[in-house]
Amino acid sequence: MALERVLDSALANLTAALQESGGHVLCDGSLPVVAGEVSMLVRVLQNLVGNALKYRHPDRPVQVVVSARPQTQGWEIRVADNGIGVPGNARERIFQVFQRLHSNATISGTGIGLSIAKKIVERHGGRIWVEDNHPHGTVFCFTLPALPDI
Repeated sequence: MALERVLDSALANLTAALQESGGHVLCDGSLPVVAGEVSMLVRVLQNLVGNALKYRHPDRPVQVVVSARPQTQGWEIRVADNGIGVPGNARERIFQVFQRLHSNATISGTGIGLSIAKKIVERHGGRIWVEDNHPHGTVFCFTLPALPDI
């Protein structure tokens, strides 16, 4: 499936959040064709972009850049934002169900989005992790297998 179409679907689901936040989502290069279930991968990208919109920095317009780079067995997909970031000591914990870094009073959410994204990525044979996006924000990275040669 074409990951560009998956991203388009995720962004269509986030139309109101994009308008409210003034966020911009850009593709850095073309996105690959990957093996996977469309609805599940839409959910992964929707969760990652949605979090970038939700955890935005109050002094910067939201910018999210989605990119892909080839790996030995498939693709690494990167969703980089310029938001408030994730502290290093919380990077593993945020993928556990109901683990939130912020109280419900400051930012809404249930704490299950990243755990769902992790399960979906792992179900597709990949892995997911988070890195710093210097000087501001985070980069969520995940791997997906390439479409098999026929």
